Amino acid sequence: MRLLAEIRKMVLGSLSLLALSAGVLTACDDAIYDDEGNCTPVYKVNFRYDYNMKFADAFASEVKTVSLYAFDASGKFVKSFNGSVAAMAANGYQMDVDLAPGQYKLVAWGGLNDGMNSYNVPTLSPGDPITALTNTLKRDENAVVKEIDQLYHGMADVTFPDQEGVHSVTVPLVKDSNRIKIILQSLSGTILNVEDFKFYITSEDGKMNYDNSLMPDEVLTYQPYFMQSGSAEVITRAEEEGETQQLGLVMAELNTARLVKDWQTRTWLHITNAEGKNIITVPLIDMFLLIKGKYGQSMSDQEFLDRQDDYNMTFFLYDSYSGEGEPEHEWMSSEIIINKWKVVLQDADL
Repeated sequence: MRLLAEIRKMVLGSLSLLALSAGVLTACDDAIYDDEGNCTPVYKVNFRYDYNMKFADAFASEVKTVSLYAFDASGKFVKSFNGSVAAMAANGYQMDVDLAPGQYKLVAWGGLNDGMNSYNVPTLSPGDPITALTNTLKRDENAVVKEIDQLYHGMADVTFPDQEGVHSVTVPLVKDSNRIKIILQSLSGTILNVEDFKFYITSEDGKMNYDNSLMPDEVLTYQPYFMQSGSAEVITRAEEEGETQQLGLVMAELNTARLVKDWQTRTWLHITNAEGKNIITVPLIDMFLLIKGKYGQSMSDQEFLDRQDDYNMTFFLYDSYSGEGEPEHEWMSSEIIINKWKVVLQDADL
């Protein structure tokens, strides 16, 4: 009987030791498990930029830096995170976020910390309301803007669970900046010079709310960050006759911020001669939407404007001559070319 009691005591002791070991395993915080990780939840944020005309994720190739702002369920600011996409590449293009479990609204801006530092975003303190997060495009004292960093915005409501393991969420991005190339082409063979023309775009799109909507602002003037002139030789008759003609052209590249249909101020493209006399004034968004049907009617107008970020417009000029002085350049307002699509205008007053 005594022997059986001793055996029973040894068995119970062993079971107690196993239970204690299981408790250590469950806690997952002992140093013995450093090589295997622990049970503390890990949260990661992925970013996706496929809201473009190629319908393909271009986040890794286009976005350079990301700033992420976390707000709690009541819309109060909690914490922000910043990172370069190049550094995130080693982590599978994910951003690690040190947050407590719970529900959050994540707001992301891509491009705030790029080379030109084109945007002003206020520094938030914990507890600030989400409406305090705005983004203002920098401009000079005359409200003039030239080249800007490419800007991206994203927002998502997410839940980070209080469970062990790695939990990933995705924030989709939309591009808020545009590159616009304007080409003037002479139909009369006149060689065009850069100094003979002025290009600019006027738009009230320089201030954005946390949700990417435009906010009231002063009207900005976007001026070219690059211009050049040139000419091309074309055959005007049968090739065997060998008769050619020089076509002169001037090209200007400009940026704009987000283009929003039906905003309170229209966006206008202006082209004048060196003295400021108007040659072309057209509503830019209306012009761009003329080619929307070429890409598919399934998109809304705003979706097209948000997906398309690169525009090329060609205007044709001819020379009118009054008999005195130099001939004047006039826009042949019956047609233009936008992104390789020929647009025949029925309403020259667009």
